[in-house]
Amino acid sequence: MISNQYKYKSNALKERYIAKNIEYNEYRAELEKIINEEKNIIKPATEQDRRLEEIYEFEQQQFALAQYARNPERKTYEENQKIYNAQERYYEQEVPELIEHYKNEAKKYRAIHDRFQWIIIIGSAVITSATSLTIFINLPEIAFGIKIFTASCSLIITIASSFTSYFKYRERSMNLQHAADDIEYEYDAVKLGAHEYGPPREKALRIFVNRITDRTKEQKEQQRILEQPSETKLPQNKGINASASS
Repeated sequence: MISNQYKYKSNALKERYIAKNIEYNEYRAELEKIINEEKNIIKPATEQDRRLEEIYEFEQQQFALAQYARNPERKTYEENQKIYNAQERYYEQEVPELIEHYKNEAKKYRAIHDRFQWIIIIGSAVITSATSLTIFINLPEIAFGIKIFTASCSLIITIASSFTSYFKYRERSMNLQHAADDIEYEYDAVKLGAHEYGPPREKALRIFVNRITDRTKEQKEQQRILEQPSETKLPQNKGINASASS
C-alpha cells in the first residue's frame, strides 16, 4: 500500500500545480523526488516494482484531476462531448427502436379492435337474420333453438362491445400511430438537415432530443388518460409541432 505520507505530499504537489504556482516541468521534477523517497523506504527490494506500479497508477489519476481543475475549458469540452455521444446513440439506436415499438403496439391494438368489430358486425347481422327467420318457422322446438342462438349471439356482442368501450383499443392504436409518425417525421428531418435541424450537428441533436423526450412524455400521459374510466374526457392530441410552437 502507498504510505499516507506519500499521498499527503502528492496531494500538496497537485494543489500547487492546480493553483499554477508551479509549471508542468517543475511538477514532474518534484514528483520524481517524492516517488524516489517512497521507493527508498520500501523493503524488501522485491516489493519495489509492485509498489511503483501502484504509485504510477495513483499519479495518473492525480494528474488527470489536476488537468481538469487547471483547465476547466477542457473539462467542459469533454463533458459536452459525452453528452453529444449519448445524443448520437439515442438518435442512431434508441429512436428507431422506439418508432418500431410504437408502430407494433399500434398494429396490435388495431388488430384487436378490428376483431371485436367483426364480431359485432357479423353477430348483429346473424341476429337480425335469425330473428326474421323465426317468422317463417312454425315448429316450436326450432324456434326455441333459434331464440337460444340469438340470445347467445347477443351476449357475445355485448361482451365484445364492452371490451372495446372499456379498453379503448382504437384510441390506443391511433395515439401510438400518431406518436410514431411524429417521431419518425422528426427523425427524417434530422437526417435531411431540414427546418431547425441544419448545421451544426450538436445543435440539431439537442433540439431533436428535447422534442422526442417531450413527445414520449406526452404519449405516456395520453396512455395514462386512456386507462382512466370511460367518462373521463380525452384531451386532443396536438403532436410535436404544436407543442414545440407553444
